[in-house]
Amino acid sequence: MNQKPNPALKTFLLLLLLVGVGGVFTLIAIQVTAGEPLFDFTAFWIAGKLTLTGGDPYLRSDWIPLYETFNLGLADNQTFLYPKPILPIFLPFGLFPLRTAAILWLVLTQAAVLSSILMITRLWPDRRPSYLLPFLFGVFIFRSYLVTLTLGQLGGVFLLILAGVALLWNQSGWFWGGVLLSLTTLKPQLGFPLVALVSLWFLKKRIWLHFSGMAAGGALMLVTGWLIDPQWIGKFIEIGSNKVSQTFGYHPTLWGLGGYLCDRQAACTYFVGGLLAILFSALFLWVIFQRKFVITPDLLLSASITFTLLITPYLWVYDQLLLIVPLAVLLGKMRQQGNPYLITAIVSILIGLVSLALLPVAVSIRNDVWNVVIPLLVLALFFFSILKTVTIEPSSNGEENP
Repeated sequence: MNQKPNPALKTFLLLLLLVGVGGVFTLIAIQVTAGEPLFDFTAFWIAGKLTLTGGDPYLRSDWIPLYETFNLGLADNQTFLYPKPILPIFLPFGLFPLRTAAILWLVLTQAAVLSSILMITRLWPDRRPSYLLPFLFGVFIFRSYLVTLTLGQLGGVFLLILAGVALLWNQSGWFWGGVLLSLTTLKPQLGFPLVALVSLWFLKKRIWLHFSGMAAGGALMLVTGWLIDPQWIGKFIEIGSNKVSQTFGYHPTLWGLGGYLCDRQAACTYFVGGLLAILFSALFLWVIFQRKFVITPDLLLSASITFTLLITPYLWVYDQLLLIVPLAVLLGKMRQQGNPYLITAIVSILIGLVSLALLPVAVSIRNDVWNVVIPLLVLALFFFSILKTVTIEPSSNGEENP
């Protein structure tokens, strides 16, 4: 007779696993922070410390002296670059010395990435180690993940948000999914295109709870920003516009590809990049409005993330960390479709290897424009998945089901 597992033993083993994983994350964080301060996290830490002490991270006269006070060298940016409603995330870290805060940040970032993967893979038919472990390995060699850690970027936060959205939508949690999705606009160059693309599908399906959730989340962020600084929106628009103009045409997007093909000539870059962005936006619309494609909420989110990373005019290679969501979703679909194990298991590893292979190219041309190949590969995987299930969604009244 099979004996039931001892609950106390299961709890002990789970705690042991958590301690072990946490220990590994901590050792990695200690190693990464052993040299120079994390470039981007330093700015987040400064923003948190300034806010705690009554300073304004949008003021150069407050921003630069803090770099000098803590001997952090020259600030790459003259002020904080993010919307002020995001500042509460950084406040706790401003209470600690910089390296302690950076170690804590990296431990939490790694935990957020792992948690996001475990959340998304709940949508798989099952999570056999023979599939999950290769996927994890592919993520851990993914250059966007490595850059996120070495710079101390925000990718783990937004990845966790999107994983939560996918799970909520899978359970028809449209309102709370909308609330969470609205938080992605804290990184406007990603959040606003993503929200726009997603909302077209919800408008088509007439799922109004999504829009109610978006409105509630937006109101929460506006109130938070107003409590910090009633004039923050105007200040942010000015700061953000200046930053985009300084680096336009050098990003791993269709606009960056246009800049590369046009040799950075402004008029040509705007024309070619804009034309490519319009064509890919039209392709997205064609996909979601085609009755023969079954676009489930998780596929919608996957397509929207991938298209957003292509058509937005401003992002960096670490932002492609968000492709973990569509990769996980699409691998789950490939399993459901009965694709061979080897193909399904190694896809994420191949994506990771391609991202590493593009590093010498980036070094050679001194920018990451050709990393646009990565979302294009994921987009190809998306079409491979949906084209294997071409059908018309069933309905009793002739309309497509949500």
